[in-house]
Amino acid sequence: MKTRLFWVLLPSYLVILGVCIAAITWANNRTIHSSEHARQRDQMAAVARVIATRLEEAPGLSSLPIQDICRAADKAAGLRVTVVIPDGTVVGDSRADPARMDNHSDRPEVAAALRGELGEGRHFSTTVRRDMFYVAVPVQQGQAVLGAVRVALEMERISAMEHALHGKLTASFLLIALVSIVASFVVARGISRPLARVEEGLRALAAGDLQRRLPRQSIREFDALGTTINRMADQLRERIDVVTRQKGEQEALVTCMAEGVLAVDREKHVLTLNRAAEAVFGVREADVKGRSVVEVIRNADLLRLVETTLANAGQVDGEVFVPDGERFLQVTGRLLRGPENGPRGAVLVMNDVTRLRRLERMRRDFVANVSHELKTPITSIRGFADTLLDGEHDPETAKRFLEKIAKQAERLHTLIEDILALSRVEHASERGEIELTPGTLAPVLDGAVRACQSAAAERGNTVEIQCAGDLTARINAPLLETAVINLVDNAIKYGGEFQTIRVKAERGVEGCVIQVADEGPGILKAHWERLFERFYRVDQGRSRSQGGTGLGLAIVKHVALAHGGQVRVHSEMGKGSVFSILLP
Repeated sequence: MKTRLFWVLLPSYLVILGVCIAAITWANNRTIHSSEHARQRDQMAAVARVIATRLEEAPGLSSLPIQDICRAADKAAGLRVTVVIPDGTVVGDSRADPARMDNHSDRPEVAAALRGELGEGRHFSTTVRRDMFYVAVPVQQGQAVLGAVRVALEMERISAMEHALHGKLTASFLLIALVSIVASFVVARGISRPLARVEEGLRALAAGDLQRRLPRQSIREFDALGTTINRMADQLRERIDVVTRQKGEQEALVTCMAEGVLAVDREKHVLTLNRAAEAVFGVREADVKGRSVVEVIRNADLLRLVETTLANAGQVDGEVFVPDGERFLQVTGRLLRGPENGPRGAVLVMNDVTRLRRLERMRRDFVANVSHELKTPITSIRGFADTLLDGEHDPETAKRFLEKIAKQAERLHTLIEDILALSRVEHASERGEIELTPGTLAPVLDGAVRACQSAAAERGNTVEIQCAGDLTARINAPLLETAVINLVDNAIKYGGEFQTIRVKAERGVEGCVIQVADEGPGILKAHWERLFERFYRVDQGRSRSQGGTGLGLAIVKHVALAHGGQVRVHSEMGKGSVFSILLP
């Protein structure tokens, strides 16, 4: 049978009250002991200082009746008085013959006083055969210590004083306990420990601690209440676990998406951004969450898609160009549904199609450039051939026309060979078919320079090589030699006549670097980024007049990529250019 709250609380309260009274009594006993000890020490020190002052006023201890002084002080204060000189000899004692007393230099209180300090101690006296409490002070004249005055009190007297105080205190506490017992009978009616436990449990649940459960109670009312609260906590925890799991799955899915995701509410305030969208717009979700999308995204086309999506119940598609980084985004917008399937906002999924657009542009440019490059020599060949077929020509004219046809055919052959070479490098690199083995770079550079030596001599150029014989890297020697030949050939063709071309290889912080430097007119910085594109020419007419196909630097770039490296260019107008191949 369940017990009523009142009868459960009253005994518990009385037990607690008893423990508290006992604890307070123990603490006060300790306090009385400490305070009585301090009071006795201070009184005894005052008596000792009075005696020491009288001794200090005399010209010397030997000139005074010290024994009489000690007895007089003992009679007046009820304390045993002892005078000790610096060597520990007792020269006066109120209750014993000094001549029969031991040397006192080993007594801790005397030793402290002879050092000029206040000393105290508690030990057994062999002279009076009792436990004594001692306090000693120094007798000084200036800085000199003439001796020590020690006063002593029996521990029995101190204990008697403490017992008297304890008795009074105990009587007071008994009276307080009696009053408290009566008061507890009334107070217990209004105190409910089970209610406090219920309140504590509810506070924990409200703070989010859904693991907390209320224990079973012996009181009927609170036991039923605790059971109901525990059942409610179980149901709440299950629902929150489901929501948390679903939220975590959705957040993980959105975060890992390669597509950018932007969600806004009906007032066009940002609800969420995933990492891909942060990268597109150069912002962080923590900085822009809750702000207007107009402040975060300065793109009229995208804002127009947001408005269209909010106003349209169906799917909205569109393409947006982002000037920052020159990105193209394929955007799909849908309404974001809230409670009761009502519109809560809009969510936009942005797929970055920049690479696809660039590839399409490169494909169009490649087709146009190849057509143009092939059309020029073919048109020239057809023209000279038609001229030869029109009628008879003298041998010199026919020979000149045939030489031009042969030159254009050679150019056509070179162009096709470069296209095929570039295609082979690309396909082999994509399929991982290019084998890289450790090899020295000096033979590669020597072979490339020898291949270009005759062309350099025709223009009066000198090619210098600077490379340590033991410099090695993981390379494909034939491919790397082709890349260096293209760089040296470009330097010969476009760097000018009677110049020095320097081919250098060294080990840097990022790996091995092969550099080809010329002393030509230089290249404007605006052209650097596109120099390695197929058929890109800084000077269209001049490049063709030198016999270039526009594919040499593209081949160099793909050879470097096949080696896991990259190619760079640095140029100053009027000071020449430096092309570098970095091999990791």
